[in-house]
Amino acid sequence: MSIPKPILKHLDGEKVKYEIVAHRRVFTAYDKAATLHVEPKAVVKTAVFQIGAKEHAIVLVSAAKHIDVKKVKIAINVWLRKQSKKPEKRVDFASEQWMKKNVPGDVGATAPIPALYRIPAFVDNALFKQPKLYLNVGSYEHSFLVSQANFKKILGEDFVKGGFAK
Repeated sequence: MSIPKPILKHLDGEKVKYEIVAHRRVFTAYDKAATLHVEPKAVVKTAVFQIGAKEHAIVLVSAAKHIDVKKVKIAINVWLRKQSKKPEKRVDFASEQWMKKNVPGDVGATAPIPALYRIPAFVDNALFKQPKLYLNVGSYEHSFLVSQANFKKILGEDFVKGGFAK
């Protein structure tokens, strides 16, 4: 699959500078790092979480780490309280069915663009230490290479920064 048009349209509309990097077909962030011959800490792993019955959030960590679901659940519930909402017991990965319906591109290659999906983002601290990052683009065969400044531009103003990996 090529890069979904809504993703390119959004980034171009926000004047985000990016380089499209073609690579062999990969299904994990760690494999992407190996294929591109870059450190896994420079590759962003993207996951979408379901919060309760209807809400969702995007979680970003480096390919060098694993997402810590317990830490994500705690952070999401703190965020919910700050939004004057009650905490949720059910915080887990979003279903493939929801992903196919609501996220452009291949399932598992979700572009880390919270504004595009109108959901909050939870971003691991380690990602802000990398000068350049490789991001999913909605395709198993392409990635975006962006500077730290453009990564922050993609995230927008409203994201939660913390430790979400183990």
